Amino acid sequence: RQVRCRYPSPSGSARREQLLQIGQNVAGVLGQREVDVAGRIDQHELTLVVEDDGGVAGFAVGAADTIAWEARLEREWWPALRRRYARPGGDPDHWTADQRRCAMIHRPERTPLAVALAFPAHLHLNLLPRLQHRGVGPRLLQAWLEHAATEPARAVHVGVNRANERALQFWSRWNFKRLTKGGGGGRTIWMGRTVSERA
Repeated sequence: RQVRCRYPSPSGSARREQLLQIGQNVAGVLGQREVDVAGRIDQHELTLVVEDDGGVAGFAVGAADTIAWEARLEREWWPALRRRYARPGGDPDHWTADQRRCAMIHRPERTPLAVALAFPAHLHLNLLPRLQHRGVGPRLLQAWLEHAATEPARAVHVGVNRANERALQFWSRWNFKRLTKGGGGGRTIWMGRTVSERA
């Protein structure tokens, strides 16, 4: 299968249709509702999608200014979702996956300020299983970094689940360093690098 990285349509119905396709394809992997995935992607200004003959199969999305982006989500994105999805009750240890995601909507994880100041841009990268282990991830990341270099993004961070050893190894191979500032002892490990450095 031929694999291509491209930008979504800049606006209008074509962009919405493409983002919904991403949501339909990726939501099952992420465990989220397709419209919510599409909308969250649309909040990012640095967006690349990857597709093969079967359609869109992954994305790399980010923002040059994480602090401003999180403030925008709080104004424009989270309020509608909070009205749609109730805050779960009961014992968090017995929550379902959906309940945990609803709790995140009402109390989203914030990027530590020290991380966002030192590495202002952020990035999320996801691929469907059919494109994993084929060298697509590195190609998509390289294309995103080249795209980000044309924006005012001098350094970028990612948040990685500390239990995901494969992801930690992937980002380490691309010169993302574990950050001591704001690292904490929680579920997320923060990693960062400058946009322009070579892997």
